[in-house]
Amino acid sequence: FTSIPVVETAASSNSFSAPQVLDLSKWSVVQYEFFDQPDANWVLSQTNTVAVQTVNADASILLSDIVLSNDQIQGTWSVQTSSDDDFIGFVFGFQDTNHFYLFDWKRADQADPIVGFAERGMSLKLVKASSQLTEPDIWQTHAPDTNRVQLLYHNTISWDPFTEYQFTLNFHAGEFTINVAQGPNTITNIVVAETTYTSGKFGFYNDS
Repeated sequence: FTSIPVVETAASSNSFSAPQVLDLSKWSVVQYEFFDQPDANWVLSQTNTVAVQTVNADASILLSDIVLSNDQIQGTWSVQTSSDDDFIGFVFGFQDTNHFYLFDWKRADQADPIVGFAERGMSLKLVKASSQLTEPDIWQTHAPDTNRVQLLYHNTISWDPFTEYQFTLNFHAGEFTINVAQGPNTITNIVVAETTYTSGKFGFYNDS
């Protein structure tokens, strides 16, 4: 399963104000029904600041009740098993189930005869589908139809199990930065100029 402690978010402004810890009890689950695996099971800690997804499941999002525009959000991921190698990550700029930015992170290459090839590493995708998403749309690193899902960035850095990673998302209209670190060491810092979605909800993402 994937353990996802949320740390903090900063209020909207050009210079961020004092951070606040988010209450995940107000968040909702978006479940994609690809009928390949069971539904996800997001379990919250007693403090409602940590979510654990416990099922090898079809893609799902634990979606916030807040809209980010000129904001910073920070959090921590860890994968508490060595038995799988699939996707962790988050969405932002979420408009609806077919329109958002997706940052996903895969441990290992995987070629599937039905849904296609997913390459290890971090990917940033622009999801802009005019109809319900299919599993190949978001499973493949290079989606079969770029009018539905467009790859904006990719590297081949893998995540390791039983390891805590910290992320910071700075989301501004027209530009965003994603920093991923392990303790004091920065793993990657991604800067993208993109104007499709200038605000939207944030959510944690898990697939399989």
